[in-house]
Amino acid sequence: MSSWAALFLFSLLTGITILYCAFQLYPAGTRFVSRNRALVQDDSSRDFIPNPVQQQRLNYLRHFCQAKRKKDGGTSLRTFIQQRFLEREQKGHIFVSRVLPVLYCAVPKVASTNWKRMLLLFDGIKSNISEMGVKSKVHTQRGLRPLYHVKGHAMPKVIKDSFKFMFVRHPFERLASAYRNKFADNNTYFEKTYGSRILKMFRKDLSKEEYNRGRGATFQEFVRWIVQVEPYDPHWYPATKLCHPCQIRYNFIGKMESLLRDAKEVVRRVDSVHKFPKTWTDGYKVSSNDLMFDLFSTLDEKDILGIYKYYKEDFDAFDYGLPRIQHSYNNKNNLLLRTLKKILNGKLT
Repeated sequence: MSSWAALFLFSLLTGITILYCAFQLYPAGTRFVSRNRALVQDDSSRDFIPNPVQQQRLNYLRHFCQAKRKKDGGTSLRTFIQQRFLEREQKGHIFVSRVLPVLYCAVPKVASTNWKRMLLLFDGIKSNISEMGVKSKVHTQRGLRPLYHVKGHAMPKVIKDSFKFMFVRHPFERLASAYRNKFADNNTYFEKTYGSRILKMFRKDLSKEEYNRGRGATFQEFVRWIVQVEPYDPHWYPATKLCHPCQIRYNFIGKMESLLRDAKEVVRRVDSVHKFPKTWTDGYKVSSNDLMFDLFSTLDEKDILGIYKYYKEDFDAFDYGLPRIQHSYNNKNNLLLRTLKKILNGKLT
């Protein structure tokens, strides 16, 4: 082989090696910006400019976190990760995209199923929403990447560099929705797992079979059980404890009341190809707003105060006060509103 041929072959192999290494260091989907003539990975969370509504929500949350730190000292993100809270408590609730610099905290009963579907679309695991039917087990589908799968030393950077978002809902409306879906609809798993415990706690005259089946727990019994036992289940667990917004600094706080508008903004920010489904329904004839007032009418002041205290940090962090009243509900002067007004005005503690 001539020296020129050898030199050509060496140059070709060197070029291929460089390209291969570059691909390994910067996989497809990584964006770059020029900074001092050097290529650096773009921190996508830094160039997000919130609109006025978002700025108001984020400011409100920041003030809540500042007050919380003054009161109990707070926990830094690094300490938070070292103590492995994310692995122990948040398994399966905080996700990161495999392709885009995106982090999402899933709060159940706040369109979380559709947002998990969107993550699968972002990552190319699925090509369209129609592939994932309404009853598909998106919660257990392969492809979603929980944050705790990220190695501890890399987690701070992943969190810092990601566009971080979550969606919330009025705590009482979310609680009512969870009760209907998991208990009133005769969900066998929840009845046997939790309904049985509730009945054993509040009813002393049932048969062994009735206790084991766990069917028929009332909303009042459900609320009193949560207040007294504080059981962990993501479907009714406070959003502040699921998502830890004082440790993870979210860039976007969406709300159920403005779901489609907020979802459109998130999708525009992270991925312009896929769209959040416009037609969203839970399939119930009675709205969750009306349901909330109907269910809370079965409680007394002590019950409402107790469950308010359970969700107090959600009320404070996400600027929730009196629940919105839909036109379909006529009885506006009910116990829930009267009691909440007393609580918020400091007349009931």
